[in-house]
Amino acid sequence: MLHADESVAFCAYVRQRFPRAHIRLYTAGDFLDEPLLDRLRDAGLDELRMSIKLDVLDVDRADEIIDDAVDVLARAKRFIPQVMVEMPVIPGTGKAMRRLLDRLDQVGAFGINLLEFCYPMGAWDEFERRGFSVKNPPFPVLYDYGYAGGLPLAGSESLCLELLEYALDEGLSLGVHYCSLENKHRDQICVQNGACSVDAGVYERDPHDFFLKTVKVFDGDVSLARRALEACGIGAFSLEDEGLSLAFHPRHISIVQALPVVLCRSINVLEETADGFIVRELKLEPVKGA
Repeated sequence: MLHADESVAFCAYVRQRFPRAHIRLYTAGDFLDEPLLDRLRDAGLDELRMSIKLDVLDVDRADEIIDDAVDVLARAKRFIPQVMVEMPVIPGTGKAMRRLLDRLDQVGAFGINLLEFCYPMGAWDEFERRGFSVKNPPFPVLYDYGYAGGLPLAGSESLCLELLEYALDEGLSLGVHYCSLENKHRDQICVQNGACSVDAGVYERDPHDFFLKTVKVFDGDVSLARRALEACGIGAFSLEDEGLSLAFHPRHISIVQALPVVLCRSINVLEETADGFIVRELKLEPVKGA
């Protein structure tokens, strides 16, 4: 807590201006002594979230790191209503993380928020030294996402899920939450693809990942698919690329599926340009069973 006075003043300012606000403070826990905790409590702090650094290069010191951090949390718990941990889960630290969950549960911590560990697109040498690799592929749908976390590292998500199962199996009273990188991306796409309406006869907004999806056929398959759709009274389709592709709503797949055509699912986002909103295609994938 390098800026203790500023932190206390900010909490007091927020509490005065917004009495019903839930005030949360993130910290690594350094210099968080009892006098400072007393000041933060009096300033109106509701929640303290602490980050704990567990490194695969420090496995021999993991118990010491955990005990020191939990001591700080236990101290904070005497002053602040909600005290918890938020930290990335590093591949290779499974044993230490399980012990951390046990210790947090023992001292009555409010919970822990497990974050997927990411490579922030900077120098790679320290990641390489630890034997890390980027998840391949990094995302189900490649896109220039706005969240600054970077690329997910292989093994972090699977360890997060193992820790969730561990907490359930052990019956821990500690709240354990996993905040994946995919969760942040879906939030962006949900907002982005709700910015304006699109042709509901051609596109559907997926209720799970929120991408705009349609089904496409190409080249010589266009005429076959068009005739089948029109024969069923469906005129809501889109001819694109000067007639070299045809897009239609996924609910009509069964009409075209039996034909000798190749069906592709098109995954899209809305993007705002100087001329208004456009639909941008990000990915084509085969329709299974087609």
